[in-house]
Amino acid sequence: MIKKAVRERVTALWQRSMSSAPMLRTYCLLKEKLIVEPYLLIPHGGWNDRTLEGRRILTRLRSGCHELRINTGRWESLPVEERICRLCAEAVEDERHFLLHCTFLDEERTKLWHSINAACSQSAHHTLRYGRPLIIDAFGWSEDERFT
Repeated sequence: MIKKAVRERVTALWQRSMSSAPMLRTYCLLKEKLIVEPYLLIPHGGWNDRTLEGRRILTRLRSGCHELRINTGRWESLPVEERICRLCAEAVEDERHFLLHCTFLDEERTKLWHSINAACSQSAHHTLRYGRPLIIDAFGWSEDERFT
């Protein structure tokens, strides 16, 4: 009973502190529980490993500590609506735009989704978030599912 009460209190404090930090807006969308995320538990081959580097990049994207204009515009005190994508100049360059919408990256994004489908199809013993089987068709996902 005490552990549960402490866990609930710590979780409430954590959620309040997250919601008050604008830089963590994407983190708030993606992080639902105060637990270690499964992608952080994937074994890697040391400091010079592609898996580890991918994990670092994903963590930076999730936490808002990246080089996208939504973050770097803060350093210049630009209003959000002026933090336009340098690649396509069509919208604010935030995580969602970068991962899903930037027209400059369409070809690379298509290759990425194909490689995700191929990798997941070869790893049937794992599961994804929410207990989904790892064999997926990322092209059939909604925008929200792709983003999370």
